Amino acid sequence: MVLVGAGISVSCGVPDFRSRNGLYALAQRLGLELNDPQELFDIHCFDDDEGVNFYKFAHALWPRPGIQPSPTHRFLSALDRAGRLLRVYTQNIDGLERAANITSSKIIECHGTLLTAKCRGNRGKGRGKTSKCRAVCNAADLCQDVAAHQVPRCQKCGGVWKPDVTFFGEPLVEKVGKTLEKDRGTADALLVIGTSLQVAPISKVMGWLPHKIPQILINYEVVAPPRATSDGFDVSLIGEADVIVAHLAAAMGLDIERGGPPGDMDMEGGTTPGDKGDSIGDIAGTATSGSGAVHSNGVAARGPDAVVERGAVWAPKASRNQADGELFVRRAAELLTKDAADVLMVETVTCDACTDLCGSDVWACQACFGYDLCGRCFHNGGVETHQTLEGSKHTFVKE
Repeated sequence: MVLVGAGISVSCGVPDFRSRNGLYALAQRLGLELNDPQELFDIHCFDDDEGVNFYKFAHALWPRPGIQPSPTHRFLSALDRAGRLLRVYTQNIDGLERAANITSSKIIECHGTLLTAKCRGNRGKGRGKTSKCRAVCNAADLCQDVAAHQVPRCQKCGGVWKPDVTFFGEPLVEKVGKTLEKDRGTADALLVIGTSLQVAPISKVMGWLPHKIPQILINYEVVAPPRATSDGFDVSLIGEADVIVAHLAAAMGLDIERGGPPGDMDMEGGTTPGDKGDSIGDIAGTATSGSGAVHSNGVAARGPDAVVERGAVWAPKASRNQADGELFVRRAAELLTKDAADVLMVETVTCDACTDLCGSDVWACQACFGYDLCGRCFHNGGVETHQTLEGSKHTFVKE
C-alpha cells in the first residue's frame, strides 16, 4: 500500500501547500482577506463568499498543458506492472497518478480531483438557500475564467462551479474508508511518500493498519507521527523522492521508464503561468554511487549519503558535496535518531458532526476509519448519534 502527497508532484512543476514557496505562502503574498490560508479550502468560506477568494488564487493550482508524471509516479506504475502494488492512496488533486498509467482501480483520490467540477447550485444569500442543480464539467471548461481570476458560473442556474476537491468541512468520499477497510487485512507493507501527514483523517492510516507490517517513509523532511498514532516509521528515507525511488527501482530490478512516455495532463486552454519545472534528468542528476545504475531519463540510482539505525539520507542534488548539502544530511540524520515523541506533529482535523476544525480536543472512533468529533460534539451527544447510525461497537478515544 502506498500513501502519497504533494511532494511527489513538486518536480513536475506542481507547487506543494506548506513549503516556503508553496500555495499557502502564495495566498499570503496575494493579500487575500483570510484569517488562515487554509480557508481557501474551507467549504463554509467558499460558500460564504461564493468562491471569490478561491478563484483569485485558483490559477496557481489549476491543471496546465504539458505536465507529465514524475519518476516517483512512474515508480508506482512500475510496481503496478510488476504485480506488487495493492493500492495508491493519493492526497493529491492533480490527477498525475492517472497519467502515469497506474491501474485505475488501484488509485484512490482521497481528496478528490481538480480535473472535474460540479455546480454548487444557486444559493442566493447564505448557506440555506440552494437550488438542486448539480451539473458537471471538466476543468478545461473553466480555464478562461480561472485565468482571469473570475468566479466561473453555471449557465444553467447561475451557481458557482466548485472543483471536485474535498474541502475542509466536507467528508471524504465513502469509497476511501471502505477501500481502506478492505485493504487493511491484505497490505503487507506501507510506503508513505512526499507527505507531512498533517491532514486528518488520511494522517491516521499508519495507526489504522496492523503495526506488524513495515511502514516506510520517503520524504524531503523527517515526519514523526503522534505517539497516539504510531511509534514512528520503521525506516525513513530522507531526500528528494525521485532520487530515492531511482535507487530503490534499481535495487528491485524495476524499470521506471518501460513503455515509453506516459500520458500527460494536457488540459486545452490551461492557464497557470510560469516554469513547467526542470526536466527529469535535471531533477535527479546523473552522478552515480551505490549501484551506479542510470535509467534512460537520466535519473541516477545513487546510494545514500548517510545511513543511521532506522533510515538513510540523500543530499539534495543541487547541493550535494557542498556545505549546504552536508548540513542537510547531518540535520536529517540527527532527527532520525530522536524518539518520535520528541518531534512535534501537527494535524488538521475536522469534526464529522459539526464540520468545524477540532483544534487540540479531538475524539476519534476506534472502529471507523476517519470518524472524529470535536470536544463540544463529543460531550453534546455526537457519540450517541454516531452509534445509532452506524451500530453499537464503537469506542471513542481522546487523541
